[in-house]
Amino acid sequence: MQMFPSVADIASWVGVYPGNNDGAGKRKSGKTRKRNRWARRALCEAAWVAAKAKNSYLAAQFRRFAATRGSKRAIIAVARTIVTIGYHMLQRGTVYKDLGANYFWDIG
Repeated sequence: MQMFPSVADIASWVGVYPGNNDGAGKRKSGKTRKRNRWARRALCEAAWVAAKAKNSYLAAQFRRFAATRGSKRAIIAVARTIVTIGYHMLQRGTVYKDLGANYFWDIG
């Protein structure tokens, strides 16, 4: 965990961190960089599998993003979420607890 002090560092190393290309008040394409291609491919494949699951937080997140941004951008977002979950599980020594498909729609 000392190699990656934050989630942003490991997400950037894998290549699932969104790019930031803006200038002169305009927001241009924020392509992700091709960093560690093997880890990125494995994460994207895991994200596709997670997106097809039923009644899971990651599938609900995929559907939410895919509706507005498209499926490929949604997969990168889910892959980054998987990296975030894994980082926090290793850092805290906990197990994964799925938040459920209704997480985004529960009001309180």
